[in-house]
Amino acid sequence: MKYWYSCVIGSFAGLALLCNGCGSAPKDPNRKPVVRVAGKVLVDGKPVKDVRVEFHSADPTHIDNVESSGKTDAYGAFRMMTYATGDGAPKGDYVVTFELKAGNYEPDQLKNLYNDPKTSTFKVTVADKSLQLEPYDLKTEGVEAKESTKVLDEHDAKKLKKRQAK
Repeated sequence: MKYWYSCVIGSFAGLALLCNGCGSAPKDPNRKPVVRVAGKVLVDGKPVKDVRVEFHSADPTHIDNVESSGKTDAYGAFRMMTYATGDGAPKGDYVVTFELKAGNYEPDQLKNLYNDPKTSTFKVTVADKSLQLEPYDLKTEGVEAKESTKVLDEHDAKKLKKRQAK
């Protein structure tokens, strides 16, 4: 009985040592602190699922690999993420874009009206406190589609051409 007891205690001690630090990833010194940002997207007055929301730096000279994005749920609600789901966005000034696609190479169902950071009129400033944005009401009814200005890389262009040939 003593042997069994020692094995159980030894197993728990070994497991505790093995799991020491479980769940804690090393801190990245380049990782920017983020602030929770949430909002809602309506399309022609109705909530729409799967609208991709992206924050682009408003400073054209700012070159950074940090991207913040979110995706709407069935109620049109979204939470921005940068490093982990719903964690937020770094402090700063942003231009906001929106895109709704059935797949990667499908046309934007928002008619390319809101997916270009160069022409977007939607701006947001993320400061020190959590931010609940006013709903964005995107209009598509009765509005003519714009030509997409997004440039595909060579790999994506080949995939798209292959799909269109089918």
